Amino acid sequence: MRQGFITAAAVAAGLLVFSAAQASDSSSGPRFGVVDATYVISNSHRAQQGRVMLQQLQQKLQGEVNDKTSKANALKEKIDKASAKSADMAKLQQDFQAAQRDVQQSVDSGRQELQQAQQQLTQSLTEEFSKVVNEYAKDNHYDLIFIKGQGTAYNEDSYEVTTGVMKAFDTDWDQLQKAAPAATKAAPAAATKH
Repeated sequence: MRQGFITAAAVAAGLLVFSAAQASDSSSGPRFGVVDATYVISNSHRAQQGRVMLQQLQQKLQGEVNDKTSKANALKEKIDKASAKSADMAKLQQDFQAAQRDVQQSVDSGRQELQQAQQQLTQSLTEEFSKVVNEYAKDNHYDLIFIKGQGTAYNEDSYEVTTGVMKAFDTDWDQLQKAAPAATKAAPAAATKH
């Protein structure tokens, strides 16, 4: 049993050495690359613009919640100042409870809206990344490109293509910005590379 394991390990090591030798000479075998998808997607111009858009949305939603909270607090102050026997007390309490519900609904709907915007941004960036990697692999004659940390346990730095993919991902950024109307520049670019 142990001898079989040692033999299998030796064969695997031989294949790795043979594959690495072939990969370094693209004319004699397949060409491999490894890309750090997290780095590319997180640091691209599209991602940076998307983060700005999400921050703006979050600020807008927070402002709405703050306004509604102020209104609820104003009603609470009126309740605190009013006499318990006041004829308006029941109406003030109903208004206050409605204002509290409105604040909570605003918080909940804001979270949902922000979450949907984050998901749309992530989906858009992921789809664009996939297209760019495919184009990059074809343009640079790669047979396989692995996602760092998801398809490899180890890779030589010579297989690293993250910088090239990052450049390809942002190649059309200036053109997209010139073509986009000013109103859409706050939203992530939906256009894809061709």
